[in-house]
Amino acid sequence: MAGLEKTKNVSPCLNKNGFTLLESILSLVVTIIIFSLVPFLLQTEKRIIEATNITHSSEWHIFLKQLRQEIGNNELAIRTENKFCTLSEKEVCFEFYKDVVRKQVDGKGHEPLLTNIGKFSFSIHQTSLLINAETISNKKFSTHIYIERE
Repeated sequence: MAGLEKTKNVSPCLNKNGFTLLESILSLVVTIIIFSLVPFLLQTEKRIIEATNITHSSEWHIFLKQLRQEIGNNELAIRTENKFCTLSEKEVCFEFYKDVVRKQVDGKGHEPLLTNIGKFSFSIHQTSLLINAETISNKKFSTHIYIERE
């Protein structure tokens, strides 16, 4: 038995640590498909952001239209740093409260006119009302509303 040596049975099929060429190509194709979808996702995000800006813009224009109708020929008065009112039969006040510009009639109610507002300021001049607003997302709006005097 001295002449018999033990031989190892070496087979190429037993060593399965790597990928086959077909598996590598398939994983590369899947990776390319996933990365090709990234620009579409970015476009969708951009559209969502633009839609948000349109919402703020339309909200701003509706606010201005309501404010012009409310002011009309009425007298304006500043009540506090964040509140101004029109004086007629009823006192209609516009106030910056938390992150909302709201409307109150005779000190009652809470009608939100502008939402998600970070900064809001106004100043009354002899012939106009200057309003500046900045949303939480840093979109800025500004306008002069001319006051008609009799």
